[in-house]
Amino acid sequence: MEHPFIQGRKVIETYGDPDFGELPMHAPFPRLSETPAIVRAPAPTLGEHADDILLELGLSSDRIAALREGGVI
Repeated sequence: MEHPFIQGRKVIETYGDPDFGELPMHAPFPRLSETPAIVRAPAPTLGEHADDILLELGLSSDRIAALREGGVI
């Protein structure tokens, strides 16, 4: 990560992680001049959006709670 080529090309960027703090990671690739890629947020945690998805699929809040209580989700 300290090699001049890596530094010059900005291959490694530092991103925040809610569990581990600041981490060096590979920057988005490819780099496009008209539409450069950016990292807007860290990856979601396991199951973070499960309720939203299940509600969108038509399950009721009560059904989701029952599935969670039963250890299904």
